Amino acid sequence: MITGDNPMTAAAIAAEAGVDDFSPGHAEDKLKLIRDEQAKGKLVAMCGDGTNDAPRSPRPTSASP
Repeated sequence: MITGDNPMTAAAIAAEAGVDDFSPGHAEDKLKLIRDEQAKGKLVAMCGDGTNDAPRSPRPTSASP
């Protein structure tokens, strides 16, 4: 999980979602990660509130508002 949330919020969300690892990042970081993973042929899912990500988001394989 890559998130712009503060570390305490990110840890709580990761734990609730069953995510083992998370990293801080901004919309540009997420965009690069998604494109890099898609270039490897991987399926990519993205979810979030869209407030900061929507203007710069690529087309993930799957997305949820």
